[in-house]
Amino acid sequence: MSLNGRPMVGFFNILSMSGTSYLAHDPCLQITLRKNLIGASVYFSSMLSTSLAQDTARELIARKVGELASSVPAGNRFIVTSRIFGYQGQLASHGFATMTIQRLSKALVGELVSKWCDSLNEAALLQPILQQLSANPRLFELALNPMLLSLIVLVQRVRGLIPEHRHLLYEECVNILVERRYAPPEVQKEYNLTLPSDEAVHLLQRIALSLHKARLREIPRDLLDGKVIPEILESMTHSRASRLSPREIVHNIEERSQLLVERGFDDRGRALMAFSHLTFQYLTSRALKDTTVSRGLATVSGELLESYFSDKEWWTETALLFAAQLAGEQQVLFMQKLFPKQ
Repeated sequence: MSLNGRPMVGFFNILSMSGTSYLAHDPCLQITLRKNLIGASVYFSSMLSTSLAQDTARELIARKVGELASSVPAGNRFIVTSRIFGYQGQLASHGFATMTIQRLSKALVGELVSKWCDSLNEAALLQPILQQLSANPRLFELALNPMLLSLIVLVQRVRGLIPEHRHLLYEECVNILVERRYAPPEVQKEYNLTLPSDEAVHLLQRIALSLHKARLREIPRDLLDGKVIPEILESMTHSRASRLSPREIVHNIEERSQLLVERGFDDRGRALMAFSHLTFQYLTSRALKDTTVSRGLATVSGELLESYFSDKEWWTETALLFAAQLAGEQQVLFMQKLFPKQ
């Protein structure tokens, strides 16, 4: 892999190289220094947001990355990514410049689509995608987010049609990833023999709803295995999932879809699980919509509105995605209650 003609070296590639090794009490903090990197770009992905959550751990990681950057010959480039909340200028003293990723411009949208098509060996997709984006302002607005644009390319490749509504785009993406429609049939069959895709989607929805109600974006893996999933399985007594352990379920879902992934550790050293960006609220809204069958629309929508008015920042996206799945008068009435006239 290269960046502007420079070879790129990942963090875990560096760990496998010989050299001076630093090993703290936790193996996450191991960094091996390589003295003879020449003309390479070294990439540290989410080092300061997904490793140990303690500030002291982040400081130690930053110091070791800084030592690595200063120990190799001139001409190397070091790139460290982090979620905003995890970075507090720890690398500034080592000469690192800080940049914040912005929404894509129209030119960059075209460039990213082109690179995806090249990577997928699907040059014929380029013009149809760009034409659809140009003709549909609603779809183009979604494409300004790099992740959503990547999902648009995936949906176009697998389905041949891009939904213009955001909740339908999410739905297609979730189904494509869980069902692994892009994988060979034998790979799809292997995952589904263990856990059918419809059960995997149902579990994802219920996990998302459980986390969202608790106002959690991340959950310790042991709590997910020991409490959340067993509670969900109580209502899935005749499913294939009921014959699996929670750990087997999480492993299957994580490996097949990357929708629920490990995101580092909490301050007690417990592994944290979280949903991939932007799927969390959609899956929550789907779970709520599905429960209207057994609990009634009035009850579910009433509880959602109560939650929304108690914490608008947390519930707005979920409420809007829920509303998008309603039809006709039901949608109109819900939106009127969500945004009452002053």
